[in-house]
Amino acid sequence: MLQSYPRSALQDTDLYVTVEPCVMCASALRQYRIRSVYFGCANDRFGGTGGVLSLHSESVHPTKPSDRFVQG
Repeated sequence: MLQSYPRSALQDTDLYVTVEPCVMCASALRQYRIRSVYFGCANDRFGGTGGVLSLHSESVHPTKPSDRFVQG
């Protein structure tokens, strides 16, 4: 699917998951411009949105705005 559509096709999408996305998944979500990611608990071993790395912050990608990753 992702090869058939531009990366901006998912920019109005909100994703709800039970566990914080891993580093690889958080990076993919950022590249495909998912608007918001809501997760239930942190992933202390592999978390890519604060558990281990903060890939969603501007300091990692200064040319891109911060993404919205919300722990619930």
